[in-house]
Amino acid sequence: MQPGETASERSFRLMSVIGELERHVENVTFENATLKAAVKESDDKFQMAAREVRAHRKDLLVSREELDRLKREIDGLREKFRNMERDNAAVLQTMAPLLQHLLESDEIGALPTERAE
Repeated sequence: MQPGETASERSFRLMSVIGELERHVENVTFENATLKAAVKESDDKFQMAAREVRAHRKDLLVSREELDRLKREIDGLREKFRNMERDNAAVLQTMAPLLQHLLESDEIGALPTERAE
């Protein structure tokens, strides 16, 4: 007690201090609850973003595998095309002298001619 202070005055003063402390505790408790809610919301958003990143990463992996498969398929088709070109060139080189020989031979006259009807 302070000098000249009565017990009831001291009690009133202490009750005021206790009231202020209780209001301060209420405010801190409210701030704490608000911050916890904000942290939970941020954590939820982070978890959702992490799931999206994992899903996109999986999609990217599947797309890369598909792209690699398509590249291999295109390479195979290019090789087939090159082989076909070589085969066709070989056939043309073989046929050209034969056709030339046919055109130059006497057998052309023996070929049937088309009649106009």
